[in-house]
Amino acid sequence: MEARPLRTIGGDGREITLPSTVRDIRAALPADRREAFNESIENASVFDIHAVVRRWVMELLEQYDPQMRHDLDELARRDRDREPGRDGDA
Repeated sequence: MEARPLRTIGGDGREITLPSTVRDIRAALPADRREAFNESIENASVFDIHAVVRRWVMELLEQYDPQMRHDLDELARRDRDREPGRDGDA
């Protein structure tokens, strides 16, 4: 079975394709980051592996669109800062 790549839209509107397997993520990383990647993947528990892989995909995404991390962090901050009951929330 062949894994489908991840696709997202960059801040400038262009489509960005990212790898979706551990092997392909490792290959896409700069050589000096691969040992750290291997270490984090091999030491991740089954409970944490999704978050670990997502963190590395985000690092790859930053190579393609450095502004996107800032934008995603800003959205997350707004979500955290939103008061309960505002905008129809309970």
